[in-house]
Amino acid sequence: MKKFAIVQQPDELPDHVDFIKETLAERFERYQAYLANPKHSSTKAASRFYHTLAEVHDAIMQQQFLLKPSLFQTQQTCLFTIIYDANNKFTNADKLFFEFLIGLTRFSLALTLSSLYFSNLNVDKKIDFQLPPITDSFLDYLYESAKRNETLVNQVAKHTHDFASIDFWQSAADFFTANPKLEKLARLLTAIHYVPNDSHDREIIGLAQMLHWNGFGGSGELIQHIDLLQPLLNHCVGYHKRHLGGFNPRFSIILQLHDTAEKYALPIITTLLCNQYPVETVIDILDVGSGPQFLAVADVIQQLFAAKRNVRLTAADVDTQSIRALLKLQPSTDFLHEVRLLDLNLVDQIDTREKNSYDVVTARLVLHQLATEDITKAFRLFIQLVRPNGYIVNGDVSTANYFQTLLVPCNLIDREGYVPSWKHFNILKTAVSINDSMSKIAIPLVDVDKNFPSDEIPMRNFMVYQIYCVPSNEIENLQKLWEHGDYRQVQITINNISY
Repeated sequence: MKKFAIVQQPDELPDHVDFIKETLAERFERYQAYLANPKHSSTKAASRFYHTLAEVHDAIMQQQFLLKPSLFQTQQTCLFTIIYDANNKFTNADKLFFEFLIGLTRFSLALTLSSLYFSNLNVDKKIDFQLPPITDSFLDYLYESAKRNETLVNQVAKHTHDFASIDFWQSAADFFTANPKLEKLARLLTAIHYVPNDSHDREIIGLAQMLHWNGFGGSGELIQHIDLLQPLLNHCVGYHKRHLGGFNPRFSIILQLHDTAEKYALPIITTLLCNQYPVETVIDILDVGSGPQFLAVADVIQQLFAAKRNVRLTAADVDTQSIRALLKLQPSTDFLHEVRLLDLNLVDQIDTREKNSYDVVTARLVLHQLATEDITKAFRLFIQLVRPNGYIVNGDVSTANYFQTLLVPCNLIDREGYVPSWKHFNILKTAVSINDSMSKIAIPLVDVDKNFPSDEIPMRNFMVYQIYCVPSNEIENLQKLWEHGDYRQVQITINNISY
C-alpha cells in the first residue's frame, strides 16, 4: 500500500494496535525471563542491548544523569545503534519493544525532574519528599517513582490555596534557571537524537509513536493488560479522565494551554479563508494527523459552514485505528471527502502527484515527533500539495517543549521534539522548484502571529504560512531578510515578485 493513499476498505489496513499489544505482552515475558537469568538471552545482540540498558538503569537510580546530562544522550544513542544495526537482525516486534524500553528510561528521568520541581514549589504547607531508594529492579524503581510523583502532585494541590493560580511557566523557568544541569537534561529528553536511515526501520518510529497516542497520551489501552505496568496508568492522560472522574491538577494546566491556543487560532484561519476565496468556492483541506475525529480542524470547518462556505476535507493519519474510526464517520459526514494513510516518517517516499490539490494543509501536534530534517521535508511536501496563495496551518510545541518534563512526564514514552519558532523558519531550505526559473515558497504570516499572544503560552507555537510562487533567484535574498528580522521588507518584496 502506498504511504499516501486513499483507503478503500478497512480490512486493507494492518491492525497496528493489536500488534503493539501482542508485542508488549510477549516481549515483557521474555524480558522478565532475561532479568531472572541473563545467560539465557535469545541472541547475543539482544543480550548486548539488555546489558547496555541495565547500565542506563543503574545510572538513573544513582542519579548520575542529573549531574552529567550529556551521558544520557550518549547512552541512548548507543541503545538506538544496537537496535537498528542491520547485522543484529531484530524483528519489527523486537525493535518496537526496545523503543518502548528506552521510552521508559526517559519517562523515569522526567518523573525525577517533575518530582524535584513540585517538591520545591512554595505551597501553604511544607511537603516532605524523597526520591525512591535504589533497588535491584529498575521496573520496581520506576513504579515507585510514578506512585511518589502522583502523591506529590496531589499533596501540592491539596495544600495550595488555588493550584490553578500557580504560574507554571514562571515557576518552571525559575526552577531550571536555578538548576542548569537539570535544564540541560530536560532539553535532551525532548530532542530527537537518532533516526534510522532504512525506510523499514522508520516505520517502526511511526508504530512507536502510537505507544503514546494509544497509551500514555490516551486511555492507557496499550498497557492495561500488562500487570507490571499497572502503577503507571494514573499517568495516562485519557485514563485519568475516563476512570478517575476527571483530570488531576497537572492535566488542568494542559487543558488551559490547548484552550488558549485554539481561542486565538480558530478565528484567524477562518477569516483568512473567507477573505481569500469566493462564496461558491469549495475549500479543499488536508488535515495531517487527524486522529479518530479530526478535532484539530473540526471547529474551523464548523465556522466555515456558519459563513456559508463549502468544505471538502481529506483526513490523513499514520494510526490505522484512527483511520478505521474516520472511515466509520465518513458515510454520515458529507464534507469528509477522503481518508488517507500518511506516515511522515517516510516523507521521502510519499507520492506528490497531487501537487496543488489543496487550499489548506493543517497539522497540529504532529511535526514535533519528527527529527529536525524531516520537519523541513514535511514542509516541502505541504508546499507541493498546497495551491499558490493557499495556507499551511501548524500548531505545535516550541523549543520550550522541555517544560513538559515537569508537567507530563508520561509524554516522554515516545520520541519528543519541537518545531522551531517561525523566526527560525528557513524559506530557502523549504522552497520547492516548479521549473528552471520559478519556485514555491512558504512565508509565515507575521501579522497573524501578532494577534496570537505566544509569549503567554511558551510551549505552543502557532503559525499560518502562505504559499507564493516566486523567481528562484530571489529566494536567497528573502532568506537573508528573514534572518535579519526584516519581516516587513520580506512582505514588500513578496508583493512585488510573486505570481
